[in-house]
Parts: sequence; C-alpha cells; structure tokens
Amino acid sequence: MTWATGIDNSDSTSFKIDNGSTIGSATKLTITTAGNVGIGTTTPISALTGNGPTASMAGSSMRL
Repeated sequence: MTWATGIDNSDSTSFKIDNGSTIGSATKLTITTAGNVGIGTTTPISALTGNGPTASMAGSSMRL
C-alpha cells in the first residue's frame, strides 16, 4: 500500500494524508490552515469533521 503526506497547494495549503502516490489523489485525512480536521473529507467545517460510518466500543461516546 502506498501513502503520501504533505501540503496540498491546490487546496488552500491544507496538510493531507492520502492512500495513493500523490497528494490529493485519495485523501483520508485533511488539516486546514484554520486547524479544522477532516477524516474522510477534504472540506472539514469544524474542529473535527468525519464522513463515513462510525463505530464505538461499549461504554464510550463519540459524536461526529
């Protein structure tokens, strides 16, 4: 499996982690210059934004 990390200058200089050989090809995590973090999205709109199914362990709580 190939991973790429770095700054995506085509997307407001966001830091990204991608499952692919180039930044922006298959983004899994994005951190914007405003400090917002996106998991499964390239456009996080809050401190933590998620896209996709979530899972939790018994006794824990997480809201996205």
